[in-house]
Amino acid sequence: MSSELKDVLANAVASATKLFARAKRRAAAASESDYLSDRQIERLHRRHERDDIIKPAAYKVMPQAYNLASANGRLPANARQLMYTARPLVLAETRGRCWKDSDYFTQTLLPDYIFDHPAETANWDVVYDARGHLVEPHVRRRLGLGTLDVRKYVASWRDRNAAKDLRVDIDEMYPTKGPTNRYQFALFIEKEGFDALLERSQIAERYDLAIFSSKGMSNIATRQLVDELG
Repeated sequence: MSSELKDVLANAVASATKLFARAKRRAAAASESDYLSDRQIERLHRRHERDDIIKPAAYKVMPQAYNLASANGRLPANARQLMYTARPLVLAETRGRCWKDSDYFTQTLLPDYIFDHPAETANWDVVYDARGHLVEPHVRRRLGLGTLDVRKYVASWRDRNAAKDLRVDIDEMYPTKGPTNRYQFALFIEKEGFDALLERSQIAERYDLAIFSSKGMSNIATRQLVDELG
């Protein structure tokens, strides 16, 4: 075997087994054995399939999938609907391989693609369904934390014409939306399920708090709301 062929084969083996070699080094550092269980090996296979096969295919078809989901950019593209348009395209590219969990597409592949292609996606209008909610104090106005919901909410307090109509009955609250003239602070609670406790203790009213949560997930709409409130 020539030295050139040996080098080519050595590089090919190193490239193909890099995940496996890294996992064995981690196992050896964590214990006295570098033995990998069948479960660990299966996890490596899934990671290889996801990162080296599915992700490149998803990146390749993402512009086409977005155009299908958005009517060539004329309409907002819901992230989940974008996933459904991308799925058959990816299956065709990979000969039947695709993500098994929709969250991998909506929370990883799609945000990563937008981050990696800022110029191409600058005018993309990708929206997410509501996950979690915000409750304003005093009036108990409730807002779903979806992309369009947050977008409209932010616009409502930034629109200087929105609060100019001062016609109010004596038994109504001053017609504001957003933090101006309504609340001073916002409290983020990662998990949901504390509404009854918060309402009974009147924490929102006592401390002038808008309270919001995202059901344990850091979704894009919630991060956008944090940025705008800040």
